[in-house]
Amino acid sequence: MADHKKLTFMVRSLGCKTNQYEKDVIAAQMRKIGLEQVEEGGADVFILNTCAVTAEASRKSRQILRQLRKYNPQAVAIAMGCESELFDLTPWADICVGTAGRNSICQRLIDLLDANGKANLFSQESRAYAEKLARQAAVDQDNCSFEEPFASVIPSETRAQLKICDGCNNRCAYCAIRLARSQVRSRNLESILQEAADYVQQGIREIVLTGIEICSYGDDFPPGSPDLTVVLKELNKIDGLYRIRLSSLDPARIDRKFIETIAHLEKLCAHFHLSLQSGSDAVLQRMGRKYNTSQYLKVVRDLRAIWPDAGFTTDIICGFPGETEPEFEETYDFCQTVGFQKLHVFPYSRRPGTKAASLPNQVPFPIKKQRSVKLLELSEEMAAEQCSLRIGTDASVLLERKVAPGIGEGYTRTYLPCIFRLPNSGQKAQAGDLFLVRLGKCDGGILSGVGLHSDG
Repeated sequence: MADHKKLTFMVRSLGCKTNQYEKDVIAAQMRKIGLEQVEEGGADVFILNTCAVTAEASRKSRQILRQLRKYNPQAVAIAMGCESELFDLTPWADICVGTAGRNSICQRLIDLLDANGKANLFSQESRAYAEKLARQAAVDQDNCSFEEPFASVIPSETRAQLKICDGCNNRCAYCAIRLARSQVRSRNLESILQEAADYVQQGIREIVLTGIEICSYGDDFPPGSPDLTVVLKELNKIDGLYRIRLSSLDPARIDRKFIETIAHLEKLCAHFHLSLQSGSDAVLQRMGRKYNTSQYLKVVRDLRAIWPDAGFTTDIICGFPGETEPEFEETYDFCQTVGFQKLHVFPYSRRPGTKAASLPNQVPFPIKKQRSVKLLELSEEMAAEQCSLRIGTDASVLLERKVAPGIGEGYTRTYLPCIFRLPNSGQKAQAGDLFLVRLGKCDGGILSGVGLHSDG
C-alpha cells in the first residue's frame, strides 16, 4: 500500500446502467470517508462492481480481480455486485459484498485497515459516517428495503443515472439476475426527487431512470402508493431538468393507461428500450416472458401513435435452448417489422441456477454466434435507415462534449448520436446545453448537422 497521507481508490463497473449508478454511489461514499479517487495507476483500494448476466461477464469479473492481485498485490480489493452475490470471490478479493449490504463496505474497509495497523488513516467524522451506513445496511437487509446512497452522487457522465428500484419479481427462464438481486425494492419518492434536484444543482440536464425492472416500481408499496407514472410526473416538474429518459421497459407492463398518462410529459424523451428477447412466440413462451409478439407490436404502435418519430431499441437473445432456424427467422423478420433503431444482441449464456440451464436441445455455440452476427448486421442496417429518416429535419441535441474546436457531440431526444457544428463557434457552449440542430448527413448510424441556436 502506498505510503502517503491520503488513501487513493479506483472503482470500475461491468454491466448495466444500474451497476453504473452503484459505482457512482460507492465512489461518493469513499470520498466521504476521506479517500481520493484516481482513474489510473496503483490505487490503494480497488473496487469492482461485478456482473453475472452472462458467462462472459462472470469470466471478465474474475479476470479483472486476478489481474489486480498480480499487478497490484498490495491494494485492498473489494468485489461487489451480482457475481459477488452468486459466487465466492474471496480468493481474489479482500472484501466481498453482493447486491445487498453495499452500505457496509466503508465500515468493512475501515475495520480491515484498523486490523492491519492503519488505525490513524480515518477521522472520527469518517468513522461515524461509516458506522451510520453499516447500521442502515443491516436494517435494510433485515427489512428487504431499498438501500439509499447516503452520499452526494457525482455522475461520471453528462447524463446521470438515477436508480429508483432494485430486484425483480419475474422468473424468466434464462436470467440469473433475479437470483442475484432478489425481489423488488422501491425507493422512496421523496428521495428520488431530492437526488434529481441535487443532480440539477450540479448542472445535470438529463436523467435516466434505472433499476433492474423499473416498470415494477411501487409493486412492493401499499395499494394507492406512487408508481412509475407518478415518479415521471413529479420529475417533469423540476426546474432546470431538460430531459427524462427511461431505461429498459417490460412490454408486458406498458398498457394504454400508462401511455396516456405519460403522453403529455414534455421532458420525457421519446426513446423506448422495450426488452423483446425473441420474435418467436414459441421461444417467448419457453423463456417465461409474459407477452407475445402481437402484444409487443401493439405497444410499439400505441407509443408511435403519440410519438411518431419515437426511437425503439431492444435486447435479443440468440440460440435460446431449442431455438430452431425457423424460430430465429421469425425473430429476424419481427425486428424488421418493428423497425428498431438498435439491437443489443447476446448469444444465449447458460447460467447456473436458472431453469433454462437444464433445458434440452442446447444450441451449439457456432450456431448462436452465426445468428448473433446476422442480427448485428441487421441492427446496423436499421440504424442507418432510422438515421436517414431524420436527414433534413431539425432536432434538439444535448451537448455532451466538444470533440474539436467548434464541434459538439451529443444525442437527440430519440437517442440518436449526433456530431454538429456549434453556433458562434461554440465559445460559450458547455456540456448540458441544448441546441436545435439541422440534420444534414448520416454516416455509419451517426448523424451530423449544423447547430442553429440554443434550444434551452
